[in-house]
Amino acid sequence: MRAALVMLAACSGTAAPIANGGSASAPPGPATLVLFEPAGAGCALVRVDPLARAREELARFPNGCRGVRIGWRPDRARAVVWFEPEDGSDDTTLAPAAAVQHLYDVDLAAGTVAALDIPPQLAEVGYGTNGVLYAFVEQDLPNAKGVVTVRGTRLDFTQISEGMPAAALAFARRGGRWELVSVTATTTGWDYARGWSAAPEAEHLGPRSSALLEAHLDTKPVDPDARAALERIARSEPEPGDAWAQAGGLYIWMFSGEFVYTTGRIAWRDASGAIALLPELGLTEKDPVAVIVRGRYLLVARSSYGTSARLYDLTEHRRIHATDTARAVTFWPP
Repeated sequence: MRAALVMLAACSGTAAPIANGGSASAPPGPATLVLFEPAGAGCALVRVDPLARAREELARFPNGCRGVRIGWRPDRARAVVWFEPEDGSDDTTLAPAAAVQHLYDVDLAAGTVAALDIPPQLAEVGYGTNGVLYAFVEQDLPNAKGVVTVRGTRLDFTQISEGMPAAALAFARRGGRWELVSVTATTTGWDYARGWSAAPEAEHLGPRSSALLEAHLDTKPVDPDARAALERIARSEPEPGDAWAQAGGLYIWMFSGEFVYTTGRIAWRDASGAIALLPELGLTEKDPVAVIVRGRYLLVARSSYGTSARLYDLTEHRRIHATDTARAVTFWPP
């Protein structure tokens, strides 16, 4: 497979054309992943098909991979990539140069990468289902009471009883600049704060790694015939404590706090039919994880950051791919 490469020069906002025209050179398979991995001093956006043992580089950036996230346009021909190095993924103290944020618009069809200016206090960025690129900003208003005016829009905070009053600002990328399109009352600073997501444009965004990698999953109580075997692996706490839950043929240890999270203690029925922990996972009940199932394939990765990713075949009961260097690992968007 011929690699497709978009290279962004450090001194330029444009890139050399992709050799094959920009599009990925083969249709994605059912287990195809998209991820970011170190490439020298920079970071590469890569498509990996573990079944075909194929790897295709789609774009390269001059900065490191730390804090990366991606949002796709609905046609998958374009994506926005945001690097936020100080994302809290570890306790490493970064040098000022390494802590700088970067934002890029990747046009896979044209074979270009453009560096974008970053709105102050950027909270999220993504393509809308209408194909428009949006940036979302949270503007805290600690002294706001009653009705206040922000950017020409009247915001009503008379019903706010918890959290800090704030404005969710949505900007659309038009004509090479960010244009304010909505201002919405919201709150920040508490568990149930909507923050930037209160903006109406946030309701219609395309696939984003930050959303796909959340540690949440629809589950149900464990089937009675599996309960005893699971309790031998780890004993559930009385409600509302940590406990086992079931999602399809998977059994997942749920951490219970203000919210309930999926963790890296995951079991299945192995090839013999016995209930056992996933082999070679390397994650524990202390690790919040994203659990993503696509057909017969299961992807497990650390939540939010998409690191320590493991891919399993649920039919053949085996691990088929693992990486400890990539970030923002998800399935290729459908």
